[in-house]
Amino acid sequence: MVAGGIRRQGCAPHARTAGRGRFYETRPDGSEYEIGRITAYQAPAVVAFTWRAPSWDVKTQVEIKFIPEGAATRVELEHSGWEQTPALTEGRRNYDSGWETILGHFVKYVAVAREAPLTF
Repeated sequence: MVAGGIRRQGCAPHARTAGRGRFYETRPDGSEYEIGRITAYQAPAVVAFTWRAPSWDVKTQVEIKFIPEGAATRVELEHSGWEQTPALTEGRRNYDSGWETILGHFVKYVAVAREAPLTF
């Protein structure tokens, strides 16, 4: 997949503590493009981070909340900061459908993990 002229070879989130964790892509030449940084992490309820595509001059903010509802968990995602530039405002539509795809992968991952035995 190509975004902003960069071939994505993987996205490796490294999130241990707020302000230090980061999301980045590794380019074919081995260099890294930082997509965002963790701004809040309150396990198991909240994770928040900045988000910037290669073509953007500014960062947006993403906050994901995990809310227990009986035996299930509701996931709420808010991606804000779109009003910073006209280009971001226009590009928001692509991200609305993109987050649905990403959260769909997350749901599948959790379903498979729930069925797998725990190993230590």
